[in-house]
Amino acid sequence: MNSQPSANSQESDQTTIQDYLSTQNGIEQPQFDTAQPDDAFLAFVATDLSIGAYNQPNTGADADPITMINFDGTAQIRFPDGRVIAESSQNAKTNEIFGILCTVRNSFEMRKTEIVQSMLFMRRILSKGRVTINPWSVSRLLIGSLILSIKVNRDDVIYNSFVAQALGVSYVRVNEWEISTLKGLEYEVGVNIEEYTQLEQALHSALIQ
Repeated sequence: MNSQPSANSQESDQTTIQDYLSTQNGIEQPQFDTAQPDDAFLAFVATDLSIGAYNQPNTGADADPITMINFDGTAQIRFPDGRVIAESSQNAKTNEIFGILCTVRNSFEMRKTEIVQSMLFMRRILSKGRVTINPWSVSRLLIGSLILSIKVNRDDVIYNSFVAQALGVSYVRVNEWEISTLKGLEYEVGVNIEEYTQLEQALHSALIQ
């Protein structure tokens, strides 16, 4: 585990997010839901994310990186520089994502609104196409999206070092994942009522089916 950053570096992280939001002040934000998401909702979110990560159209010769799904359900991510990263099966990835969601919810009392907004960020990343969502990147981008959702919604920001400690990962890595998420979002972290409501209703409808 890396040492905790100084207060100045933490404050600069918070200021950066607020700067991005200040350019989007015309966006009417959704009403904050103080209810915590239950395990069933988080399990559904985890399943949805893993299905998307393992079924994206990035398996062709022109994909960057190339995702290959093996016969046993595991995956290989082939990067242009020759690196090959082995990933677990879709079911195992679902469990991994569910664990991340539960840990962040329990550690930082995340509310349903924040989880839904993090899902909206993931969909926005997918639509913009700047960053690829695949079996290797999905958990990293989710963590980045959860961090951004917390920073967007709260006055008292939880620093990345605390998230890293809760998840048992490097603080430096968490910072990298947040930056990758911001780039994938093209720094658009504002959420309006219409797009939030559409996603929330879609998730609710799918969950009760």
